[in-house]
Amino acid sequence: MTLVVSRRAVVVAVAGTAALGTGGAVAAGRFDDAIRALGIRPHPEPSSVDIDLVKAARRDAADLLIQAESAGAADTIIDLLREQLASLGGTRSAARDRGDADFATACRAVADRRAAQSLKAVSPDLAVVLASSTAGLDQAVAAFKASR
Repeated sequence: MTLVVSRRAVVVAVAGTAALGTGGAVAAGRFDDAIRALGIRPHPEPSSVDIDLVKAARRDAADLLIQAESAGAADTIIDLLREQLASLGGTRSAARDRGDADFATACRAVADRRAAQSLKAVSPDLAVVLASSTAGLDQAVAAFKASR
Protein backbone atom coordinates (compact mmCIF):
# COMPACT_ATOMS: atom_id res chain seq x y z
CA MET A 1 0.00 0.00 0.00
CA THR A 2 1.39 3.35 -1.05
CA LEU A 3 0.59 6.55 0.83
CA VAL A 4 -0.06 9.41 -1.54
CA VAL A 5 0.07 12.91 -0.10
CA SER A 6 -1.07 15.86 -2.14
CA ARG A 7 0.94 19.06 -2.42
CA ARG A 8 -1.88 20.89 -0.71
CA ALA A 9 -1.59 18.65 2.34
CA VAL A 10 2.18 19.20 2.49
CA VAL A 11 1.79 22.98 2.19
CA VAL A 12 -0.90 23.04 4.88
CA ALA A 13 1.21 20.86 7.17
CA VAL A 14 4.30 23.07 6.71
CA ALA A 15 2.29 26.27 7.20
CA GLY A 16 0.64 24.83 10.31
CA THR A 17 3.97 23.79 11.75
CA ALA A 18 5.43 27.22 11.02
CA ALA A 19 2.44 28.92 12.63
CA LEU A 20 2.72 26.75 15.74
CA GLY A 21 6.47 27.38 15.91
CA THR A 22 6.01 31.13 15.57
CA GLY A 23 3.21 31.14 18.14
CA GLY A 24 5.37 29.14 20.52
CA ALA A 25 8.31 31.48 20.01
CA VAL A 26 6.15 34.52 20.71
CA ALA A 27 4.61 32.87 23.75
CA ALA A 28 8.03 31.92 25.06
CA GLY A 29 9.41 35.43 24.41
CA ARG A 30 11.92 34.05 21.91
CA PHE A 31 10.54 35.68 18.75
CA ASP A 32 13.44 38.14 18.46
CA ASP A 33 15.89 35.26 18.78
CA ALA A 34 14.13 33.38 15.99
CA ILE A 35 14.17 36.46 13.76
CA ARG A 36 17.87 37.03 14.48
CA ALA A 37 18.54 33.42 13.46
CA LEU A 38 17.09 34.33 10.05
CA GLY A 39 19.52 37.25 9.76
CA ILE A 40 17.02 40.00 10.50
CA ARG A 41 17.91 42.60 13.12
CA PRO A 42 14.82 43.56 15.12
CA HIS A 43 14.75 46.88 16.93
CA PRO A 44 12.35 47.80 19.71
CA GLU A 45 9.97 50.68 19.23
CA PRO A 46 9.94 53.04 22.22
CA SER A 47 6.69 53.26 24.11
CA SER A 48 4.67 56.44 23.98
CA VAL A 49 5.04 56.72 27.76
CA ASP A 50 8.84 56.75 27.44
CA ILE A 51 8.72 59.28 24.61
CA ASP A 52 6.62 61.63 26.76
CA LEU A 53 8.97 61.14 29.73
CA VAL A 54 12.01 62.04 27.62
CA LYS A 55 10.27 65.14 26.23
CA ALA A 56 9.38 66.32 29.75
CA ALA A 57 12.90 65.64 31.03
CA ARG A 58 14.35 67.50 28.05
CA ARG A 59 12.18 70.57 28.76
CA ASP A 60 13.14 70.53 32.43
CA ALA A 61 16.85 70.17 31.62
CA ALA A 62 16.75 73.09 29.20
CA ASP A 63 14.92 75.26 31.73
CA LEU A 64 17.35 74.36 34.51
CA LEU A 65 20.31 75.24 32.31
CA ILE A 66 18.96 78.76 31.78
CA GLN A 67 18.22 79.15 35.49
CA ALA A 68 21.70 77.93 36.46
CA GLU A 69 23.32 80.37 34.05
CA SER A 70 21.12 83.21 35.34
CA ALA A 71 21.91 82.30 38.97
CA GLY A 72 25.66 82.32 38.31
CA ALA A 73 26.10 78.65 39.16
CA ALA A 74 29.59 77.14 39.07
CA ASP A 75 30.94 75.88 35.76
CA THR A 76 30.76 72.29 36.98
CA ILE A 77 27.01 72.63 37.52
CA ILE A 78 26.54 74.28 34.13
CA ASP A 79 28.58 71.48 32.50
CA LEU A 80 26.50 68.83 34.27
CA LEU A 81 23.26 70.39 33.06
CA ARG A 82 24.58 70.76 29.50
CA GLU A 83 25.62 67.10 29.52
CA GLN A 84 22.21 65.99 30.79
CA LEU A 85 20.45 68.12 28.19
CA ALA A 86 22.63 66.71 25.40
CA SER A 87 22.09 63.13 26.58
CA LEU A 88 18.33 63.70 26.35
CA GLY A 89 18.67 65.06 22.82
CA GLY A 90 17.84 68.63 23.78
CA THR A 91 19.46 71.92 22.89
CA ARG A 92 20.01 75.17 24.73
CA SER A 93 17.79 77.00 22.25
CA ALA A 94 14.82 74.83 23.26
CA ALA A 95 14.83 76.27 26.78
CA ARG A 96 12.17 78.54 28.22
CA ASP A 97 13.03 80.91 31.05
CA ARG A 98 10.73 80.26 33.99
CA GLY A 99 11.36 83.57 35.65
CA ASP A 100 13.16 84.31 38.90
CA ALA A 101 12.61 80.98 40.66
CA ASP A 102 15.43 80.03 43.01
CA PHE A 103 17.77 77.66 41.16
CA ALA A 104 18.22 75.28 44.09
CA THR A 105 14.46 75.04 44.61
CA ALA A 106 13.81 74.52 40.90
CA CYS A 107 16.57 71.93 40.67
CA ARG A 108 15.21 70.05 43.68
CA ALA A 109 11.70 70.04 42.11
CA VAL A 110 13.07 68.68 38.83
CA ALA A 111 15.03 66.00 40.70
CA ASP A 112 11.82 64.92 42.46
CA ARG A 113 9.96 64.79 39.13
CA ARG A 114 12.77 62.76 37.54
CA ALA A 115 12.70 60.27 40.40
CA ALA A 116 8.95 59.82 39.88
CA GLN A 117 9.44 59.58 36.10
CA SER A 118 12.07 56.86 36.50
CA LEU A 119 9.43 54.71 38.20
CA LYS A 120 7.00 55.25 35.31
CA ALA A 121 9.46 54.39 32.53
CA VAL A 122 8.68 51.30 30.49
CA SER A 123 12.25 50.83 29.31
CA PRO A 124 14.66 49.73 32.04
CA ASP A 125 17.42 51.70 30.30
CA LEU A 126 15.39 54.90 30.46
CA ALA A 127 14.58 54.25 34.11
CA VAL A 128 18.32 54.06 34.84
CA VAL A 129 19.02 57.26 32.88
CA LEU A 130 16.30 59.18 34.72
CA ALA A 131 17.36 57.85 38.13
CA SER A 132 21.00 58.73 37.39
CA SER A 133 19.90 62.19 36.33
CA THR A 134 18.14 62.55 39.67
CA ALA A 135 21.38 61.74 41.50
CA GLY A 136 23.27 64.29 39.40
CA LEU A 137 20.69 66.97 40.15
CA ASP A 138 20.91 66.19 43.87
CA GLN A 139 24.66 66.74 43.66
CA ALA A 140 24.13 69.98 41.74
CA VAL A 141 21.82 71.29 44.47
CA ALA A 142 24.35 70.40 47.18
CA ALA A 143 27.21 72.02 45.25
CA PHE A 144 25.15 75.15 44.54
CA LYS A 145 24.15 75.56 48.17
CA ALA A 146 27.74 74.99 49.35
CA SER A 147 28.97 77.73 47.02
CA ARG A 148 26.60 80.31 48.48
